[in-house]
Amino acid sequence: MSIFKSNAYSITNDILIKIFKFFIVLYCMAMALISLDWFISSEPSNWKTPMYAIVYWSRVEENGQPSLRLKARLDAALDLINNKKVERIIVSWWMWETGFDESIVMRKYLLDRWVKIPWIIVDSEGNTTMNTSINAYKINQLRWNYPNVGVIWVSQFFHISRVKLSLKKSWFKYVWSASPDFFEFRDIYSLIREVPAYIKYTFMWVTDEINVDSSVLKIILEKVINKLSED
Repeated sequence: MSIFKSNAYSITNDILIKIFKFFIVLYCMAMALISLDWFISSEPSNWKTPMYAIVYWSRVEENGQPSLRLKARLDAALDLINNKKVERIIVSWWMWETGFDESIVMRKYLLDRWVKIPWIIVDSEGNTTMNTSINAYKINQLRWNYPNVGVIWVSQFFHISRVKLSLKKSWFKYVWSASPDFFEFRDIYSLIREVPAYIKYTFMWVTDEINVDSSVLKIILEKVINKLSED
C-alpha cells in the first residue's frame, strides 16, 4: 500500500513539474511576442490626419524631476511635435508618493523646452493605462472628427502590446508607437509583469476602470451594434 502511495505521489509530482515547465515556456513565449510587437511596430507614413501623442506616466523623483525613463518618453514626444508629426501632446496623471502630480511635472518639462501651452493637454484622471486611453478618446471626440484622428503612444517597449490593446478598446482606429531608445535592468521585471496585465486587459471591458456617462455608453453601444451588423 505504501509503495502504491509512493508511486502515485511520484506520478503527481512529475505531472506538476511538466505543467510548471509548460507554463514557463508559454510565459517566455508571451514575453517574446511582446518584445517582437515592439520590434515590428513603426510610426505612420501618412501624416495628413490630425495626430496626438500620448505620453503614459512613469515616475517622478523626490526632487520633483522626471525619472530618466520618463525623460526619455518626453524627449520622444518632443521629437514628434518638433518634427510636426503630431499637433498635440497628452500627458497623463499619477500622484507619486513623493507628492508630485506627474502630469504637471511633464507639462513643465515640455514648457521648459519651448513647447507652446496650447500644444499640451493635461489629463488629470489618467491614473492607469486604460484610463489614459479612454480619456484620450474623449478628448478626441471634443476636438476632432473622431475616429479619423490618429494617435501615437509614447512609452517603453514592454508596454506596447497593452497600450495598443487599450487604445483599440477605446475605439481608436489608427494607432502607432514611438518608443524611446532607453533601456534599464528594471525592464526585465516590467516585461514579466506585462504578461498578466495584458491578459487582464484582454478580458476587461472599458467601463471596469472608469465611470462612463450614459451618452458615452450610448455611443459605445451603437458602435457594438454596427460592428455586429457588419460581421
